[in-house]
Amino acid sequence: MVNVNKSVYKSVEILKNGKVIRLDVGMDVIFSVKTGVIKRGNLVDIKGKEEKTRLIIEVQGDEETHEENWELIVMDENSLDIDEEA
Repeated sequence: MVNVNKSVYKSVEILKNGKVIRLDVGMDVIFSVKTGVIKRGNLVDIKGKEEKTRLIIEVQGDEETHEENWELIVMDENSLDIDEEA
């Protein structure tokens, strides 16, 4: 599970390896889930607070773009980050 430092409007600050990372709507993000799948996409919205935080990301599929909802609780610890390769 990802550890939330602070949730603010349209942003979330997470703790990753003791370092605070701020994710804002519009940023490209990457994370892995407990099944081992790596997800990457553009952060289009943030819902909820603390452990109940959900990220809505826009994912580019083979033929079209779609939105996916991901709760922080299903993400591997320390996997959520800014996608520098996007």
